[in-house]
Amino acid sequence: MTKSEQPHLYFRGFIEFHRNVKLVFLSNLLSSIQLGVFIVLQPLYLNSIGFPSSTIGVLIGATSIFSTIFLIPSGIISDRISKKWVLIASTSAYLLSFMIYALFDSFSFLLLASLLSGFSWGAWTAPYTAIIADNVEQVKRSHAFSISAFLFTSGSIVGSIIAGGKELIESTLLLTPLDSYKIIFWLSIVLGVSSLVPLIFLKEESRERTSKGFFTIHSWKVIGKFSLINAFIGLGAGLFITLVPLYLNFKFSASETEIGVLFAISNAIMALSYFTAPKLMEIMGPVKAIISAQVPAILLLTIIPFSPIFSIAAFLYIGRTILMNFAHPIYTTFAMNLVDKEERSLASSITTMAWNGTSAIGTIIGGQLMEIQIDLPAFICSVSYALSTILLYLFFKSD
Repeated sequence: MTKSEQPHLYFRGFIEFHRNVKLVFLSNLLSSIQLGVFIVLQPLYLNSIGFPSSTIGVLIGATSIFSTIFLIPSGIISDRISKKWVLIASTSAYLLSFMIYALFDSFSFLLLASLLSGFSWGAWTAPYTAIIADNVEQVKRSHAFSISAFLFTSGSIVGSIIAGGKELIESTLLLTPLDSYKIIFWLSIVLGVSSLVPLIFLKEESRERTSKGFFTIHSWKVIGKFSLINAFIGLGAGLFITLVPLYLNFKFSASETEIGVLFAISNAIMALSYFTAPKLMEIMGPVKAIISAQVPAILLLTIIPFSPIFSIAAFLYIGRTILMNFAHPIYTTFAMNLVDKEERSLASSITTMAWNGTSAIGTIIGGQLMEIQIDLPAFICSVSYALSTILLYLFFKSD
């Protein structure tokens, strides 16, 4: 291990980051615990109150649809008016969506929760990514996004463990299954309130007057390429990944505890892998580093439907998750380095919109396909991921 790779020097870089970066990191960590809970419990909770997989797909997909609608407006407002207040509005909306899940169980209210969480996801990405890129010099940017991914994944681990404790809460407190879900949702609300606090202390940069038109974009070519790649990734994720808890429950009768533990383990290993991303990017270059991780991930995903038992499927899923998401900090850094500074929020919005839009469509279709043939979404997901990897190579092989 070289001196530059030693962990204590890596984290010393974190200590030296701008105050705004550390504040958004803390808020994102707390929000990621909520998300970790929700990813595991949402489809299982909706199934427990009587919704079929097709309706569950609609409710989860609606979040991505609403997210897509708000992405570009949030990017424009972040770039031109205020990143801080967009983040505050996003976090508040996510908090409200959990309150709805804690209080109501009718389709209309749950659809409203999907709208609020969709707005939250759509509004968060652009200002969060831009604040990191704006406050960290380019040479340290890949490290910043790696630390961000590590903290986010660590929070997701905690959320998965909390979700996995649903049965323990139920048996210890002698609660009904529905009441144990509600208790965890209320705990998530407390976390949501906590995640708002760091954002209040963000300091906005003074904005210089610019003659640049409100919708003038100079990086359209680069944004278009990343958007097309993201569209195929989002489609695959929507078809299968968002429905994995339901898939494992239906195919292997896996419990909330087993699924929660699975997500916690995969996220824990993945979190540690993020620290090798900057070094791999330095050695191989961003494109080769991303492809070298995604190709084996796609192969593992393709094998999952052939698993005879839950433990084998879980092992393959862990490998797929680590490899597919490991390159995310590299991908984000690569994209942010190629677009104009003044367009980073909007670029993040547009490329994420491509992901969310196809993810929404994929989730709705995935829920329908799962009722026809349970493994079909996994196979189509693999094809969609493979196409995204091919496009990445064709578009950026010279970079």
